[in-house]
Amino acid sequence: MRTRFGYDARDCVRSLQEVLLQTGSSATAKALHCSADIICSGGFEIWIRLIWSFVFQHVHLTSLRIFVYLQERTKILENRHNCLDIESLYRDPIFQQQASEVILVVQTLPKQSKIVWPKVPDETHDQTWVETIPQV
Repeated sequence: MRTRFGYDARDCVRSLQEVLLQTGSSATAKALHCSADIICSGGFEIWIRLIWSFVFQHVHLTSLRIFVYLQERTKILENRHNCLDIESLYRDPIFQQQASEVILVVQTLPKQSKIVWPKVPDETHDQTWVETIPQV
């Protein structure tokens, strides 16, 4: 499946996920370009899901206010998406500004690597192993 600008849709989504982790003007331009391409190709719902997924995976609890912000922005963008026909929506400067603002905010958030929970070896599940632990 190709996007409106002619990219493979999967590559465009993957590219957006990668550039959201980067900083600098080039990464910001790529993030805005990929977002516009996804949205204009009819992938508005995918774009919203991608933004939320990115925040859950890379921001975690480092910035709790982002969840309130995204909830409000998502509601505003979805209302605009439902009120206007597709071509009018893409040309709407207010929608463009609000979607761009979301990208800029998400890209500049402090990132945190994914939390990896420690693994407990299987031998610790044995009753004899528990009995060998000294009592306090």
